[in-house]
Amino acid sequence: MNTYPLKKRHRLYREHKYLLCLFSTLLQKVATHDFGGLAPIDFIKNDLQQFSDVLHGHAHYEESRIHTLLAQYDSKVAHLADQQHQAHHLSFAEIFERLEVLAQATDREERLDLGYKLYLDLRRVFADMLSHFNYEEQMILPELQTLLSDMKDCVPDKFAIAWPMLKKLLNIDEAEYCEVALAMHTV
Repeated sequence: MNTYPLKKRHRLYREHKYLLCLFSTLLQKVATHDFGGLAPIDFIKNDLQQFSDVLHGHAHYEESRIHTLLAQYDSKVAHLADQQHQAHHLSFAEIFERLEVLAQATDREERLDLGYKLYLDLRRVFADMLSHFNYEEQMILPELQTLLSDMKDCVPDKFAIAWPMLKKLLNIDEAEYCEVALAMHTV
């Protein structure tokens, strides 16, 4: 059993660093690709689709687990994050449209121009995502901790209602540690 303190809030959003690494790699591929030639861009489309799918799954997880939990406590901090998730979804739809136009283009100058615009669009989404992740980690996570982790200020029946959902967010070791800590506080 792990004995790390409950204060380590980063666990709920640890996927962010992996998502940023994936996105950064994709952005580098687009930045260094020669769009002026007629080389296929299927690898960009495939990588972008895979990343988009992973990002969509991550957003769904946050909305269905973390944001739902916050809503049970009438917290409003997740509303902005939900709106940002929708904006990311729309941005990726626009980028996929740009990729389709780029795939059909045959003129070198047009392909160079469209490739550069694709890069700029991806870079903007990357910057938006950095800001979004900061918001989640600096606003939502502290709100979760305030509502659910502070055992001395916790209203027992509210915590008892929230515990089954909160437990699903934790891995087995974290859940076991919390249950032991809870048992010690209720003795």
